[in-house]
Amino acid sequence: MTTEPVALLPAPGSPALRRRQLRAVFRNELARSFGSRRAILLYLAAFAPIGLAIVVALVTMLEPEGQSPATASQTYAWIYQVFVLRLVLFFGNVWAFINLFRGEVLDRSLHFSFLTPARRELIVLGKFLAGVTGTSLLFGAATLVSYVVMFLPFGSAGLVDFVFAGPGLGQAAAYVGITALACVGYGSLALLLGLFFTNSVLPALVLFAWETIEFLLPGALKRVSVIHYLKSLAPLPLSDGPFAIVAEPSPAWVSIGGLLVLAAVLVTIACWRARRFEIRYGED
Repeated sequence: MTTEPVALLPAPGSPALRRRQLRAVFRNELARSFGSRRAILLYLAAFAPIGLAIVVALVTMLEPEGQSPATASQTYAWIYQVFVLRLVLFFGNVWAFINLFRGEVLDRSLHFSFLTPARRELIVLGKFLAGVTGTSLLFGAATLVSYVVMFLPFGSAGLVDFVFAGPGLGQAAAYVGITALACVGYGSLALLLGLFFTNSVLPALVLFAWETIEFLLPGALKRVSVIHYLKSLAPLPLSDGPFAIVAEPSPAWVSIGGLLVLAAVLVTIACWRARRFEIRYGED
């Protein structure tokens, strides 16, 4: 008589069990946040830069005089830094990450997550990683597609030359990387808003106002904003206008490292808050 081997469960409190719980939270949150009706707004936001790039490409095809891959690159730099960074990525990530906890409170389902044997710190981390993964893939793909669409009017030969023989490939990689960092930075801020505020609209608008007036702030205060570090990584810097207070962009290692450290600190605070979070469905 043969016996089948019995799968042993990880020991309680072991790193293997925590990794297993973290994967479970991650998969569940990824499906919940990006497969529900609330995700429709995220997909619409992701399509916005693609739609704008299509309009610009059609205008270029109708009026090709004076247009070139270089001018298209400059145009996309403006679209990305003014429209994508300041509006699409900010509000898209705020919506996605605030709903990691606030969405479950509204659905009256957060107690199911908190009743599982997983520590609340693992739940916070799993939700955050799911949010970063989902938004980075969604908005990263939208960034890449919108960038490529801008160069379609110049034909396959012009596109290949600009991408592989020119700066196109490096620019595309930079924009996708900045998008992922924006999801990390804005996502960690929005995660905290969702845990500390029952109604997160006003705090989110205050944060948006601060990010919007960053160009008017002195150098020291600029470094307290996320947008400053994201703009510092842009492959084609843009002028902020005649009223802007000029400050040196931060080096790449400072911008990347600073945003990652910020996210680590904010997620740590979110874990502390989750340990003391009281579910009160009647107040929402």
